Amino acid sequence: MAGTLLFSLSACSGKKDPSATNVPPAQTPQTAPSDNLPAKLDMNAIPLAEVEKMAKIIEADPAWFQQIKDKAAVGNVPVPIQLKDDARFFLFEHQAEYGIVQIPEDVIQIEIGNIKADAAWLESVGRQAKERGITLEESLRRNALYVIDQRLK
Repeated sequence: MAGTLLFSLSACSGKKDPSATNVPPAQTPQTAPSDNLPAKLDMNAIPLAEVEKMAKIIEADPAWFQQIKDKAAVGNVPVPIQLKDDARFFLFEHQAEYGIVQIPEDVIQIEIGNIKADAAWLESVGRQAKERGITLEESLRRNALYVIDQRLK
């Protein structure tokens, strides 16, 4: 009976068989060489002028600013300090999207190409553009920068 439970462990090795892909070669996402991506700045290296601009953006959003106030109250931290800390952290997490680090244009174009190659993703980006009142090209660029930002993390 024990012999009937034997099976090939190599089939369960967790390694993907390159020939067993559902993505046609023409739609395989491209990845920009990692040496083209800039190093992510240290959080304390985010320029103060950018932090102050982001703080003003947060203050202009009542719900977001209220979250900062609540966080400051819980931590017993003055609101202006909590605001700058959160603005700095936000910019640290979204460096490519907000232009804190410069991403080479060829890297951005590769990501835009990946979005355009995926019909569902492109449709989603098109809906975002309409909802936000921006062009499809601007929405593509923003989404590409978001993907690049995620890779920098």
